Amino acid sequence: MYYFFIVLSALAGLVIGSFVNALVWRVKTGKSLWGRSQCPRCGHELGVKDLVPLFSFLFLGGKCRYCGRPISWHYPFIEFSAMVLFALVYIKFAPLHLADNIGSVALSDYQFAFTVGAQWVFITLLLAIFSYDLHYGFIPDIFTVPAILFAFLAHFILGRDLWGFIIAVFIGGGFFMLQYVVSRGRWIGGGDVNLGALMGAILGWPNIIPALFLAYFIGSIVSLSLIVLKNKSWKSEIPFGPFLVISTIIVMFLADQIIEIWYRLVGI
Repeated sequence: MYYFFIVLSALAGLVIGSFVNALVWRVKTGKSLWGRSQCPRCGHELGVKDLVPLFSFLFLGGKCRYCGRPISWHYPFIEFSAMVLFALVYIKFAPLHLADNIGSVALSDYQFAFTVGAQWVFITLLLAIFSYDLHYGFIPDIFTVPAILFAFLAHFILGRDLWGFIIAVFIGGGFFMLQYVVSRGRWIGGGDVNLGALMGAILGWPNIIPALFLAYFIGSIVSLSLIVLKNKSWKSEIPFGPFLVISTIIVMFLADQIIEIWYRLVGI
């Protein structure tokens, strides 16, 4: 049953990844969330056979069935990422639910189901933010604000430290708010402030601290690589939201290991 649920989680992620792609496009274009999906190139309504996540992209050779124009790589990337991350969430928390020798830290059926579901919600919204900011250079409040409120609700329901939640939200949001005020919006946008608060809401204290540093580290490596490869110049604007999302997801899965390394580096 363990491996069955891993596969089931992966399939759920694949479907949700397809939903994320549709969600991002519909939020950008202002279309209803309940209409038929369309090819973003030619506008042709997609049939059921065109909506099979990832596989339709592979079977069609990365092109639209109707107009023959290339489909952007980010669609299968988001679907594949959601598939892997959903499965990893189950793999991470299943031992806390299935093992009999864990004792007091074991998750009840209710705690396990809610924890996994909450993590899936966070990943869904983080992938939407990643995709939207990467392509449109903007982070809509419609993604971040509900996610922060949901994170607060999740912490409350699971009986976690709300003070740690509040501190992390203020650190994450305040860190970017300070930059926004000092630079008068030239360095970062208001969406990054909300995303910083969301990072704190998801990760809590003290995980927010290494997540912020990790985001800047990843951003520096990627930005310098793009400049060296001449894909970007020193004056190019590179969205920072995707790096914040990547660091958040990494810390979601590897918080204990990263905190241990962090303490060693800072000498604590």
